[in-house]
Amino acid sequence: MQIVEFVPLVAIDPIYFENTFHLGAEKQGEKAYQLLVRAMEDMGRVALAKFVWRGKDGLYVIRAVPGRLLLHKMHYQDEIREFDGKLQGDQKPGGAELKLAAQLIDSISSPAFDAKAYHDEYRGRVMELIEEKSKGKTLKLQPKATRHSTDVVDLMQRLKESVAQTMQKKGARSRALPAQIPRGPAKKAVAGRR
Repeated sequence: MQIVEFVPLVAIDPIYFENTFHLGAEKQGEKAYQLLVRAMEDMGRVALAKFVWRGKDGLYVIRAVPGRLLLHKMHYQDEIREFDGKLQGDQKPGGAELKLAAQLIDSISSPAFDAKAYHDEYRGRVMELIEEKSKGKTLKLQPKATRHSTDVVDLMQRLKESVAQTMQKKGARSRALPAQIPRGPAKKAVAGRR
């Protein structure tokens, strides 16, 4: 394996990532391994590496996470399909539309990504069906109705509905959990004023 250079992780567009693997060390290389992990963590850098794996020359990123290294197989530039990013029409969103879109994004934003909050729902349903079938139950599956491609969606109306639903959920959550809402110090009443 040849490490070509070290770069900040944010300098690499995620479109280049293909697969992820765990990198370990043999007993005699553990100290050097931990030294590399710690130095990369402290500096906020990842290593770009090249080596032949399974008979093919490849480009990889080695990334430090607490206590270990991850190896990400990457696509080469010529394997990425180019996209010019230009819109076909000349329609530009207005100020009110941008404000509504920003409000929607802000209403369902989180400070960090929590992978534990997301589950493969399809796999869960399949596992439930397998469990029921293994218990001898007869399964009756209903085909889902297909949506016609001629349906026209009013994006602004959907945005407004989504913002309203999100606000209702946030309001219900704050009413249901009042003890979790941080409050500032209570203001003292001023005597003699009405």
